[in-house]
Amino acid sequence: MKLKSNIDTNLIDIAETEIFQILLNQHHQATNKQLDSNHVNLKIIKMIRFLCILLSILSVIYSILPIINPNSCSTLTLIQSIGYTLSFIMIGLVFYFFPLIISKSQNFGNNWSKTIVIKSCKYISKKCVKQAKELAPYQAKYEIKEGIITYYRIKDDNYKLAWSKKLKGITICGQKVTIFFKNWTSVQPTIIILHEDYHQLKEVLKDQNIDFISRNMIAKK
Repeated sequence: MKLKSNIDTNLIDIAETEIFQILLNQHHQATNKQLDSNHVNLKIIKMIRFLCILLSILSVIYSILPIINPNSCSTLTLIQSIGYTLSFIMIGLVFYFFPLIISKSQNFGNNWSKTIVIKSCKYISKKCVKQAKELAPYQAKYEIKEGIITYYRIKDDNYKLAWSKKLKGITICGQKVTIFFKNWTSVQPTIIILHEDYHQLKEVLKDQNIDFISRNMIAKK
């Protein structure tokens, strides 16, 4: 199977935007998967928090005995009792307000993380089309045989082998670009295919038993 596409700067600009949007969506998928895996951990954390608050209360009761009753059987001195009481009260308050502290830190972390992710996706999308943009306009030729895709760049009747890779993983098809990933939550592309029309390529992917989804379907989710 052979596919050819005329690659110009307009197609590359569209492809770069699509790559950015696809990468951003992949990061969201990976983040959502991580949040799902953390759901059980949150229940365990809540239980530990409750036990720590309870232990803090019991510790405060024990350490405050010499202050309330100097004749108690506690081995703590008055100064030790005051010090331990204040310490356990502070520890108890930290665990009591722990959800609020975590929420504030997560909001800060999420905002910072989103900024980093956006910058990272922009950088990778630009890097993915850098060589194509430098060479454009040219003709892209893809040869697909026995599960191997070979990519040639043709300019001024000169053929140049760009790369040859095995077709594997999953793909997300845009109007001007198709991206291969290791799986549905991977964020690092393994293959980038620039094209004018993705319909013919989709038929090839079906023949190769490659799972794929169009970027339009992602946008509707």
